[in-house]
Amino acid sequence: MIIWKKKLIQCCRCHKKYSFDDNLFYHLKEYILICPNCNLMHKVDIKLLGKEYEGLKKIDKLNLTAIDIGSPATNQTYTKSVDTHIDGNNAANDSGKITEVKIYAATQMAGCVVAIFEPIDATHFTTRDYETVNNGNGAGVVLVGQQTFTVDLDVVAGDFIGLYFSAGAIDLAVGGGAYIYRAAGSKIPCTNQLFAAESNRILSIGGTGATEEEAATDNAIMMGMEF
Repeated sequence: MIIWKKKLIQCCRCHKKYSFDDNLFYHLKEYILICPNCNLMHKVDIKLLGKEYEGLKKIDKLNLTAIDIGSPATNQTYTKSVDTHIDGNNAANDSGKITEVKIYAATQMAGCVVAIFEPIDATHFTTRDYETVNNGNGAGVVLVGQQTFTVDLDVVAGDFIGLYFSAGAIDLAVGGGAYIYRAAGSKIPCTNQLFAAESNRILSIGGTGATEEEAATDNAIMMGMEF
């Protein structure tokens, strides 16, 4: 964490600058700094700053139950090329926000959009939320290897994660998995869309996040927080 003049600091995750004073909160006798851009949370010892803070917003509730969805983004033997793909191996274990997605690209991908899909039945899906990925290499670009993206995606327990990309390839494991699903072209967003199921496949895409809970004093929703 870098502190700048006028108490601007630079987030260690999204690397954007924001006001220290305006984003310091108080919870259970601890001072908590929350990045307003990506919601990364840090505990802060303000005694090191040599001053007192008055009028802090108090957060009465924090629910940091971890959510995970999809599969590990790891190097695999096989690949999948362009189209819309859903990984059906690990449904979301809770409802809230997916704040980080990892993808392992076999070859550089372009036009990549990540989505959360609600299963309607065994082969039909509806897009719940979606976002074009960008970690500083250009919108929709996924460089070769494991890449990490900060996102803000609604998720409900039982949903699956997927993606569309217009060029390149994502890593794929054959054997040992459940199902992945494919539909030709871009199907993000979609409603009650038919996908073809492929058994014993694992797609190298996964996401993590946290449940969300309303803060009692300022009616603000704090999402995707981490210590």
